[in-house]
Amino acid sequence: MSQARTSKGVALNGSGQYVGTGAALLDTGGNRSAGAWVKLNAADGPFETVVSQDGDRDSAFFLQHSGQDQRFAMSFSGLRALAPAKPNQWYHLTGVRDVVKDELKLYLDGTVDQVHVYDRALTDAEVRTLCDSGR
Repeated sequence: MSQARTSKGVALNGSGQYVGTGAALLDTGGNRSAGAWVKLNAADGPFETVVSQDGDRDSAFFLQHSGQDQRFAMSFSGLRALAPAKPNQWYHLTGVRDVVKDELKLYLDGTVDQVHVYDRALTDAEVRTLCDSGR
């Protein structure tokens, strides 16, 4: 992974670095979703995990770049949902595990983010400022 997307992000070198919470955050027996902005330095590398949680015997899930598939993956106990990965491009990944439907999904840039509604017509300059601000 490379440079952080925002000043509040984290950039890791992909070699043994991680950020841990110290505690399990999700019920690994139930439904779960995990999402993150991701940018790869290379798309032909090893497994690089973005978000994961350990279970009692095995890890409950991985949101990652799969070295085996050379694609993004949401992995869970022998199952894997895949999406294409290119280097040096920001992607928003969201992995979803629905235990009732027995489905595992991976959304690539499939989220709605930073919605703005105005009660007036914006000028060209206002639209440019909004776009350039990253908000």
